[in-house]
Amino acid sequence: MAVTRSSTVDRPKLGRTSTTWRATELVGTLAAALLVAFGLHLVYQAKSIGLPEVDQGLTAKRLLNLNGLTSREDLLPALTEIADVHAREEAARQIYYVAGSLSNVGALARIHGLFTSEQFRQLKPLFVVRRPAQFRSAFYQWSLLFLGSFLLVHLWWSFRNFRGDQLLLPAVMLLTGAGFDPHDRPARSSARQPVICRFRARRRRRLPAAGSDEHAGLPAPHGQAELRPVAGQLCTFGSSGGVRAWTGHQRCQGEFAGVSAGGNHPPVAGAFPGRYFAQRWDVLRHARETRPRLAALTSRVDIPPVEYSLPALVCALLSVLFFFLQRDMGPALVFASLFLVLYGMARGSVVVPVVGLTLVVAGFFAGYVIGVPHTVSERVSMWLSPWDNHVHGGDQLAHSLWAYATGGPTGMGTGLGDPQLVPAAHTDLILSALGEEWGFVGIAGIFALYGLLIWRAFRIALRARNDYEFFLAAGLAAATALQFLLIAGGSLGVVPLSGVVTPFLSYGRTAMLANFVVIAMLESISHRGRRDEADTPFRGVTLAMGAIFALAGAVVLAKAGYVQVARSAAVMGEGTLVIQADGARRYQYNPRFQEIIRAITKGTIYDRNGLPLATSNWDDLEKHRADYKALGIDIDRACPRSDSRYYPFGGVMFDLLGDLRTRLRWAASNTAFVERDEARRLRGYDDRPTLEEVKGAGGKVTRVIRYDYRELVPLLRHRYEPNNPEVRKVMDRKRDVRMSIDARLQMQVAAILTNQLKTAGKDKGAAVVMDPATGDLLAAVSIPWPTETEAGDQPEAPGAISTALGTACIRRGPRSKW
Repeated sequence: MAVTRSSTVDRPKLGRTSTTWRATELVGTLAAALLVAFGLHLVYQAKSIGLPEVDQGLTAKRLLNLNGLTSREDLLPALTEIADVHAREEAARQIYYVAGSLSNVGALARIHGLFTSEQFRQLKPLFVVRRPAQFRSAFYQWSLLFLGSFLLVHLWWSFRNFRGDQLLLPAVMLLTGAGFDPHDRPARSSARQPVICRFRARRRRRLPAAGSDEHAGLPAPHGQAELRPVAGQLCTFGSSGGVRAWTGHQRCQGEFAGVSAGGNHPPVAGAFPGRYFAQRWDVLRHARETRPRLAALTSRVDIPPVEYSLPALVCALLSVLFFFLQRDMGPALVFASLFLVLYGMARGSVVVPVVGLTLVVAGFFAGYVIGVPHTVSERVSMWLSPWDNHVHGGDQLAHSLWAYATGGPTGMGTGLGDPQLVPAAHTDLILSALGEEWGFVGIAGIFALYGLLIWRAFRIALRARNDYEFFLAAGLAAATALQFLLIAGGSLGVVPLSGVVTPFLSYGRTAMLANFVVIAMLESISHRGRRDEADTPFRGVTLAMGAIFALAGAVVLAKAGYVQVARSAAVMGEGTLVIQADGARRYQYNPRFQEIIRAITKGTIYDRNGLPLATSNWDDLEKHRADYKALGIDIDRACPRSDSRYYPFGGVMFDLLGDLRTRLRWAASNTAFVERDEARRLRGYDDRPTLEEVKGAGGKVTRVIRYDYRELVPLLRHRYEPNNPEVRKVMDRKRDVRMSIDARLQMQVAAILTNQLKTAGKDKGAAVVMDPATGDLLAAVSIPWPTETEAGDQPEAPGAISTALGTACIRRGPRSKW
């Protein structure tokens, strides 16, 4: 059994005469603390918008705190949107059952069958999950604890005369600060989740690893309590989903045999191959296979003895096996690549690592071709075609690219993005959420921080005092680089998405702890090692490996620039054709546009005398309350306040106007609805609809409409700048439409036609009134009209409009300017 030993010369001098302040680390940590504090300040500003109104709403009982309910009856007044009494009581029971532990109001939407999407949209603004005072207290408490803990680490290291690297702590503080969340959610559910506060910290607080001084660092500094591999210890690999797989009955050859590595925390896996290569690198580099049976091969290829080359091949095969067992390529690829990288560094050659990696990739490709495992096959399909695939939930990569593109060059601003719209924003796609708020500039800064971290780790490896510590530090550096490149490349579509987290940024329990253990190990090696970099035989290959990682990072960053700068608007407005929940394939779009669309008040449709026939503004109806009353219309009864669009004349005008709420008969070829045909003017923008034929999962071809929302990009990009010229260019457009129809005449003709049909014993009929001088259509009525079931809740009306007679003329004169 191999044992790590150290001599008196190798050991650092333990005596301390005075405290040595780590000046570089102090300056870096203070600068990092200021940056994180400033970011948290911006986050607080974004989260606290509207908190005074929340206090007032809770006091006036317009808002309901779901985590402060005393009985389920407290919910009933807020659930009036649910018409059925029994359904309302059942919803109150289910909400009360989960109340008290809700982290955000959105959790209610995940209770199956509780609300329809429209009901939840109406109810969500009525609920909160905590009082503003609770939010403020938690925000400041955890922010101060986070900042103070890093500063305490610096003070402790300085007091202990610790001589480890002075740039790792500030870099880790910035990265962890970018993912730190001092509270779950803002007090009001409609406030925005900040990107800098990605981690949900109510039960998952992040603290730096403070114990990596000379007495707690690894390996042991005194040479007396050497750590040995545990006989028979299985190297376990934990997945992010809680599944575990094993590489088989192999001994853990690393210094930390009891530490698990893999899906949740691959960086620690760098500790395991360290001893193996430290003991064999000389043979791998200088010995040559001489067996006669392999003469045909060795005469052409310089390979070390088979017993030393075989582990690289076995590792590649085990990684492929691990890939099939765990059904995720991420951990398998990280571990295989890590072993092969260290093999190449020990060998001083890239041939065997390239061959091994080729075998691993071939195994992944074979899994994709045969469709096993299914989840990986779907991820590869989504990667090959993010905008058109047959994968259930195949819009994940599209959501990631939408977030990146929305950020553009400089981002939406800290705390002003929509990370809740990004799937797995706190784990797999946290970089996408960061890209939305910080833009390409912020993403480049994140890459720079990881570059600094990995460079310092390789530098620590080169200055390590012995071979084992070199391979340990180099393995930790390579594992961190591989993990970051894999998840960053996956979120940008450079490689398929995989199940690994982003070190220090993503939420993770043991993964976060493992990442801090990595920093502790690197600091300990740095504290003990003082070898001249020029003296190590690994300098050339380490520099080459660093260059390869830098090149790979540059490629991924270039893709970020392409998405966020070169094609930002095009990607933001692109639709993805995927399988929806009902099994049909339809286009799905950047969900951020839905909020923009809802914020644009649609224009009003007037009759020839200026009486609103359809509007989204209740004030338009209120101004003409007396005119409606004179026509026998009670607008309070005809137009529920909760409607998104008001139709005071109900079915009488249906076949002329259409119904934007229900889109009844919207696709019929014999209809001429003003709401549909004049949608471009009423909305104030052109979504360029095109009809496409789409092949479904069963081969059936259907026709779907595809939209292009690129015209709304300025509104999304500058949604917090209402006076921006590009925003005003869209928002100031004329949206109203004036028709030639006379509403009073329409009602009179409807009444006459109803009476005539009743007298004649008929149930179908039509009447048209036109101006002979101008040809304007003044009234057009047909009976029957759509029922309430078809057209939604409509007031009683004496008739309906005939689609067969055509629609009313839309005036294009002075009254209706674009």
